[in-house]
Amino acid sequence: MRLAVSADGVTFDEPKIIFTPPDFDTAKDKISDVFNKLTNGKRIDLAVGGIPGILDSDRNVLIKAPNLSQWVGKPIKIEFEQLFSATTFLVNDADLAGLGEAVSGAGKNSQRVAYLTISTGIGGVLIVNGKLGKSNLSYEPGHQIIDVDSSIWPKSKRYEKLGVTIGSISSLISGKALQARYGKDAREIKDPKVWEEVCWLLAVGINNMIVFWNPDIVVLGGGMMQSSEISVEILKSNLKEILKIFPKIPEIKKAELGDLGGLHGALAYLKQIQNK
Repeated sequence: MRLAVSADGVTFDEPKIIFTPPDFDTAKDKISDVFNKLTNGKRIDLAVGGIPGILDSDRNVLIKAPNLSQWVGKPIKIEFEQLFSATTFLVNDADLAGLGEAVSGAGKNSQRVAYLTISTGIGGVLIVNGKLGKSNLSYEPGHQIIDVDSSIWPKSKRYEKLGVTIGSISSLISGKALQARYGKDAREIKDPKVWEEVCWLLAVGINNMIVFWNPDIVVLGGGMMQSSEISVEILKSNLKEILKIFPKIPEIKKAELGDLGGLHGALAYLKQIQNK
């Protein structure tokens, strides 16, 4: 979890980074401790939090979260509004990271920014004109199915425990999926054939985002994109083979804001709220 406070609505102070407990009540206590240190007794006006999972249409409660199952159904917005004594907004974490990259990072000079995060799970969002559009639920490009007949990875108990859509890109090349498929952390996998497959399947997923969203740029973030095993140049080469309907592929870039993309996105989101 990354927490920061902005005094001027333009920049934020040095963020605090802490481990995310799987239990919601424990996480809330840790956030409370950090919040008190960051604010030092000062009142805040607004707060926004990025949550990894699908929120209900009112953005109050998590209804699906494969990696935070103990947070599902908890009154998160109410709890945090009481904790912060401020109006609080909940947003999907990939949405905030994508907004941050679109406004302050790799996509800041582009009108239509498709953002994809490849990490423990896979998520993404489309940002248009530097704004996060309204939607009933969050975008979930990580759950696009690319292995219809399970020929890439046959169904198994390990597969089912992932808690994601069978045959989806998340079920095949996310950090959690690679751990389940190969029995080791993605950072420990050195077989070039594995990463050749990851780059091909990722390019397939990016192709689908391009033909649905028609972005000016695709920004790739998340922990796995920090690995040298996933090459933007290889992804571009793969896309040139796959994408035939458009005359050229859009710009493909790695995210520039690293682990703080969500904080930049949160600040941009609050600006949008205040400008309404």
